[in-house]
Amino acid sequence: MQWTTIQSHWPSFTGSILQRWPDAAEADVLATSGNRNDFVSYLARITGEPLPEIERQIAEWSAGEMPADVRMSEALDNENIAGAARDIPAGEVPLDDDAAFGRRQHSGHANRP
Repeated sequence: MQWTTIQSHWPSFTGSILQRWPDAAEADVLATSGNRNDFVSYLARITGEPLPEIERQIAEWSAGEMPADVRMSEALDNENIAGAARDIPAGEVPLDDDAAFGRRQHSGHANRP
């Protein structure tokens, strides 16, 4: 997940941050406003871990699941649509009758019922 997405939806990530770093305080996490450098510094201060270790932990955390309210954000519609297109088999016509979806034999051309 890109940090710009995380930062623009920062409050939605607070729950998973508090779960991952239980010593963090919600108000302090929110106060960083998703600024990565501020967040790294904050975590280093409360955990006592060196910055490279905090960076590794954040990279691991940010590769996890995106909160549902972020995933459903209108700002991510184009990204979600493009992602869904990867699941459509070659030769399938998404606008065809739903009852026929996934049932066609493909020979390079869309077969019509």
